[in-house]
Amino acid sequence: MVSGQSNKQTVIGVRCQDIQTGLHGYQVDEFETLTKVGIAARLSIHLRGTDVVEYNKLKEVSPLLFGISKLEFPAITTLLQEVDFVSIIGTGDSKLINPKVPYFGDMYERLGEKAILDGLTEQEKASIELLQRLSEKPIRKNNIEKSMGLEPKLLDRILRIGKEGSYFNDIYRPEGNIILTPLYFGENPQFFAEAVQKYGEDIVGNTISSIRRMPGTPLKTILENATIGANEVGEDELELIKTLVSRGILQCPSIETTYSGKNYFIFTPPIGTPKIAVVEKEIYEKAMAVIACVRQGEHFGDWRVKYPVAIIKELLRAGWLRATTIAREQYKTLILKRICRLEPPDTKWQRTVLIDTPENRRALELAAEMLETGEIQTGRGLDTKTIEVIQSDLHYQESLRAYSDMRRRKQVPITQKEYQESTDALLEIICKAV
Repeated sequence: MVSGQSNKQTVIGVRCQDIQTGLHGYQVDEFETLTKVGIAARLSIHLRGTDVVEYNKLKEVSPLLFGISKLEFPAITTLLQEVDFVSIIGTGDSKLINPKVPYFGDMYERLGEKAILDGLTEQEKASIELLQRLSEKPIRKNNIEKSMGLEPKLLDRILRIGKEGSYFNDIYRPEGNIILTPLYFGENPQFFAEAVQKYGEDIVGNTISSIRRMPGTPLKTILENATIGANEVGEDELELIKTLVSRGILQCPSIETTYSGKNYFIFTPPIGTPKIAVVEKEIYEKAMAVIACVRQGEHFGDWRVKYPVAIIKELLRAGWLRATTIAREQYKTLILKRICRLEPPDTKWQRTVLIDTPENRRALELAAEMLETGEIQTGRGLDTKTIEVIQSDLHYQESLRAYSDMRRRKQVPITQKEYQESTDALLEIICKAV
């Protein structure tokens, strides 16, 4: 599952986007529905909340921005109409696209439903399922074959495609190769391979999943109570957490106050790769700061915060939090990161007021989503520069021609053995038809 609250359709929608983003510029003959749904997801993210867009202009910039050729563009917009994400207004050169893309997981759920309805190939299903499993933990290659019931040649093919797309990685170990996804385990993959070898897949998976489900849990609380939220943490998990912290693999922003000293709040590394950008580093850092501040109040405040996510949602809704005497200490990090300010500036009782910018709102939305689901869906893969291109009045014909992405698509090569097998299969079909 993409999160504890996600369903099969949402998982499919999210993973189609991840895979297609990684394979931008490649042609994979085995992927058809996955590619269309993945492109539709990426396009939807950037259309969501925008004004009416000129059809021909979006068609012009889509080869570069989303990997949609001009021949494919009508099919993608038709798909978006079928899931009711856009409506097409007018005809010919005056044609317009009116975005109606929903927020949050409903977007991915509807695209996942569409993928199931249109039908996924065996290779597409295997790629989606494997990426989902690897999002939770690295897995020994021989265990993948057994647990998923995959033929070795099918597994090798989808792994080779995934390595080209930078969403699968195959780490050599003398005792047997370990497969992981750089989307979630890109920070020091060799260490995670060693950790799987030392502790086993389940220990690594349970540790990462527990931290992801309860982001911002104080390290002090974990070590003292041997728990992360409601989950007990064994000796091996504690040892692994200490190692992850000491190596800087876990993110650990700190808050220092006069009433509780210095506390560290732990998070999994930001997800994504340079090729598959999921969330901007600055936005993720701001979201971690927000969560750390409300966790500070939850675990160490004189008046404990009972519902951390409610605090964040109230700040989003009202634009301010009620005045307290500890606002300066508890929310100091948000003041320094220019997410909030204190009003009045030099009094004992102060309100925490949101500095209302799109970036700050997005960080708050991300923080709330991480607390509720442990996963990033809202704005996943959003690129503000791409939105600027879509909304700009400038003409991009000449600049688009200059981009290397406009060249012929690359193809993930097949091995000589795969070529021979496909040729034999084709000959057999021809012979039967004669």
